[in-house]
Amino acid sequence: MDGARRLGEEEFSAHLAERVARIRGSFGDLPLWAVSGWSGPRLLAEWTLTGGPRGLSFLADEAVPGGPGPSVEIRTTLGDPRHDVALLCCREEAPVSFVQPEALPAPTRIAEIPVDGAPEPFEVWEGAGAVRAAAWVRGHVLTLECRGVDLDALALDEVDDIEPFVAGWLEFVGASRR
Repeated sequence: MDGARRLGEEEFSAHLAERVARIRGSFGDLPLWAVSGWSGPRLLAEWTLTGGPRGLSFLADEAVPGGPGPSVEIRTTLGDPRHDVALLCCREEAPVSFVQPEALPAPTRIAEIPVDGAPEPFEVWEGAGAVRAAAWVRGHVLTLECRGVDLDALALDEVDDIEPFVAGWLEFVGASRR
């Protein structure tokens, strides 16, 4: 039996091009929001093609996706905001787990975060490794996960161009193959 193998450059490039085409084709199915004025790297995060969630990552210059460095991940999905936060908490405890999350404790506070210029009330869960916040915005679940970034200093604007995030993701993927 043949084990897992690393794709050759041509096959990898074709796979990546197909994935990017599908991401571009699905952009706009769910609204996405970005951190206003973010100057560090911006890239795609989790991107489920059917039904969400869809996410974007905002990194400090030295940070890497999923690493301990300062970052913000913003996810849009459907359903229950608390369920999405519980999934993020479960992912932290068991990153490969697909077990449904247990009941989430009560939020630690409510924060008003500007979304497209208007304050929105977010429920906030403050933990040792991350601060998570979730709200209903225009009929969608908007979830934030901040690591080393002040949640209360954030403002969000809707994304109208996915290309900077695709470019950031492609750069990260290319660097990780070296």
